[in-house]
Amino acid sequence: MTLRRVTTASVAMLGLSASFTGAALVHAAGFSALLSGFSALALSPYAVLCGACFLADSSHGRPIATLVVCALATACAIFFYGDLIFLNPGSMSGLVFLLVPFYQLPAAIFLLVVMFFTRPRRGCRACA
Repeated sequence: MTLRRVTTASVAMLGLSASFTGAALVHAAGFSALLSGFSALALSPYAVLCGACFLADSSHGRPIATLVVCALATACAIFFYGDLIFLNPGSMSGLVFLLVPFYQLPAAIFLLVVMFFTRPRRGCRACA
């Protein structure tokens, strides 16, 4: 399986966003927070979006759609994590690690389902 440039850009963007999320989590709660189940919740949308990127590897407009969704998810995450953890930290800023994934995860699951059901089918020997 060869990855196209758009798919590679989507995966790279998700890697950037996941590393920024990890850095914000370490900044907010310390390095031990990366080993908790809370970090799995914060990083789970990126795993689902990465799966959608690998399902979208075709010559149609599907990789571009995943790039747009990944760009929106990355931009929102970097904005909220950057604002609430690095720029304006407060006593309730830790809730951003709960709220951002709850907005990203339904969109990521919807994209994964759409990419799964719209992928090109291979020839079926039993069908012929």
